[in-house]
Amino acid sequence: KTSFKKFSVGLLSNIGSQLGYEGKASDTEEQKQLRTLVVAALGKYGCDRTEGWCKAQFQDYVVNGAKEVASDLQSPVFSVGLRLGGQQAWNAYLNFFRKANTAEDRQRRLQSLGSINDAASVKECLDFLISGEVPKGDVIHGYAGFYSNSNNRVHAWEFFKANYEWFSSNLPPMLFMYFVKMSSAFNEEKWAVEVENFFVSKDNKTIERSWKQAVESIRCLARWKNEDGPKITEWIKSLQ
Repeated sequence: KTSFKKFSVGLLSNIGSQLGYEGKASDTEEQKQLRTLVVAALGKYGCDRTEGWCKAQFQDYVVNGAKEVASDLQSPVFSVGLRLGGQQAWNAYLNFFRKANTAEDRQRRLQSLGSINDAASVKECLDFLISGEVPKGDVIHGYAGFYSNSNNRVHAWEFFKANYEWFSSNLPPMLFMYFVKMSSAFNEEKWAVEVENFFVSKDNKTIERSWKQAVESIRCLARWKNEDGPKITEWIKSLQ
């Protein structure tokens, strides 16, 4: 993981420097979209300069309520701020979320929650998602991010198991199936076995196809990881 992060930062640093963090009047639509992707990647993979910029923007916008961040860069700023800021950042972000004026703002702010790394804050955040304060149809926007973060994937799964009755009874069937399918993010055989055993115990025919697809996906990822993972790791190391 460390080698891949170092490789990614090295790959993207030059284009990141060319694009910068602030938009320009002369920017094309492609440059705007590329800046968003590059800043997000550099922030995720630990570029010191990008992390420092995102933390400063998070402090100004989320904590102090001062300078607003451009909408196309809010997601990486929120994600890095939450990942590095611990409990204090989560407390500030919760207050910030409650001030969202539109559904679009609310959903954008939910999408970064999975970046939280502080264990206590992760638990509080997941509880918050089903507390009733977040519209049920929006819960998925916050919850999905926890599966995208390898550090939080197990927390998300354990939370789903512990609150299975809430999810199954409060969400429309089609939306509930998306939550079931999120378990496909795992990539080891032991998780395929656990996911399968859990859903078999629930004996819910309406989601049987969804969880079986998730289990098959986990097993495909596990096979790929075992067969090609070491080769890819060695190749990345050879480039450094």
